[in-house]
Amino acid sequence: MLIDNSNAKRLAIFFFYDRGGIVDSYVPYLLEDLKKNVSEIFVVCNGKLKEEGKKELEKYGKVLVRENKGFDVWAYKTALETYGWKKLEEFDEVIMLNNTIMGPVYPFAETFEKMDAKDAINLYKSRDVSEKVFRADKFYLGNHCLRVASEEAESNKIFIGFLALIIRCRIYTALKEKAKELAKNRIILQFRQQSGNWKRSR
Repeated sequence: MLIDNSNAKRLAIFFFYDRGGIVDSYVPYLLEDLKKNVSEIFVVCNGKLKEEGKKELEKYGKVLVRENKGFDVWAYKTALETYGWKKLEEFDEVIMLNNTIMGPVYPFAETFEKMDAKDAINLYKSRDVSEKVFRADKFYLGNHCLRVASEEAESNKIFIGFLALIIRCRIYTALKEKAKELAKNRIILQFRQQSGNWKRSR
């Protein structure tokens, strides 16, 4: 069910990590657009955070700096526990994202207007499948260890691996569509056979 954007109450939990504790310029750009679409932003930082970076993040919401433990999942858990379930129930949606996202290319509003939670889960699942396929292909094509002697050879090998992934995904999609067609034809055939048996029994 799509939520009415005019009065939707959304909490965004933004996980941030940088080895040097530096907040690059793309992060405020992302948060600036996100802020237009949510009621609150809660920033969780694993590890160190420079003072100027913290001040920048505090323009968008509360900032919690914690030890670098448990990766992003534990950071989200910490944020949820900080709010507590009773407080969380006041929100229509809770969004969890991190600073590996660069963008947005298009305003977040377009996504919130067209996509509900179910659509978001389906999209995430499809992304998860793509990442697992990419990881498998890296090993199958030998790209988990490049073994090259120059930057040019490295670029060429990565590019070839990228093309191979596109071709593999195209084949996978074609086979998936073909499987749907075969399944449909099988159902029609079974129906015809059952109809024929029913007529003969009469």
